[in-house]
Formats: sequence, C-alpha cells, structure tokens
Amino acid sequence: MANQVAEKNYVDHQIIRFDGKDSFVEILKGTFSIDKVALGFVTYDNKAAAGNKKKDEITVFISLPEFLQLAQDMKSGRLSHLAKTALADMEKGGYSYAKPIFTLLGGVGVKKLAQQGKTRPDGKALSRQFKITPGSKSPWMLSAEIGPGEETDKGLIAPKYVNGRPEKIIRIPLSDEHFKQLFLITEKYIEGYITAKLMMEMQNAAK
Repeated sequence: MANQVAEKNYVDHQIIRFDGKDSFVEILKGTFSIDKVALGFVTYDNKAAAGNKKKDEITVFISLPEFLQLAQDMKSGRLSHLAKTALADMEKGGYSYAKPIFTLLGGVGVKKLAQQGKTRPDGKALSRQFKITPGSKSPWMLSAEIGPGEETDKGLIAPKYVNGRPEKIIRIPLSDEHFKQLFLITEKYIEGYITAKLMMEMQNAAK
C-alpha cells in the first residue's frame, strides 16, 4: 500500500495522510493558530501488539508563510525545475542520491529542553530537519530527521551529527500526484482558517 492515501485511517487530527512502507506522513490539525503547519512522520510495526505498533515519530513545523510559498513554488513548477537540476547534478557527479532541493532547520535549544525535562545526555540542543528531495525510484522523497545540534547566533539549531549521521530519520516516497495533493489540500485548509479568522476579527470589531 506504499504511496497510497490511507482514507480509512483519517482521524480528527489529520488533514491528509500518505503511506510508505511501514511508515506514513500526515499533515496535522491544530497548529495553524500558532502560524505553523505540522508534519508528523511515523514508523510502525504491524506485527507488534496493539498499542505498541508505533516505533519512531518525528514532527516538524513549517511557518504558514513558508508553507504557502512552497505550495506556490509547486504550482509554478519551480520545485520541479529544481528537482530536474538536482537529478542532472546527481547523474553528472555519479552520486547515488540527489541533493535536497529544500531543507528546513528547526529543533529545540538546550534551555528549552531543560524546561521540558528532556535534556540530552550529550548536553546538546536537539536538531530537527525537514527535507524535500527528488527521488530515484519515486518522483519525490520527504524526510524528517533528528540528532544533536548547536544554537547559532541567529537562533537556529544547526545539526552537529556524529559522523554526519542523524540519530533518527524517516523517509516517505511520494508520487507526483500525491506530492501535489499534499500542498493543494493543506493550502485550502490554511485559506479556510485565514478566512474564518478574518471574519471573526471583523465581527468583533463591529460589536
């Protein structure tokens, strides 16, 4: 069932979900109010007992403006152009994989981890990255990864992986059609949220 929309698995907190092999990515509801889109990446073991099927989970957050810009870049063909260039560079350089065409740095700083009671054993910040990469077997690959990080002067969390490898990574391949659906459907939800917010503000102003 790889790369199929799991309609039967829709739940109240999901906007849309796409499945990979023993894994899925979902767009989550409930974060528009903090001006973010949340993508949940999950791996699971179907052979495990009920309640213990979930293995790993990584949630990444993209600001609403940045997500809408990505949606526009998808519709304009800019992302496809970048993907073609990355695949050409991969072939020219003899690489096994193409380089990401979009990388989002995120994570949690040392102080905030301490406040949450989630201090890392190595004392570092938590780096969290989201990447869009043109795939070799499927048109698109979405990935989320976490590992040790360090805070920069600009307030970003830069990855400081041991041997250049993240501690956890979840990859979900997408067809071109599902890649478009992910952006278009989420964009409609964002537009609906913004419209409802503006109407509420107008109603409150009129009182």
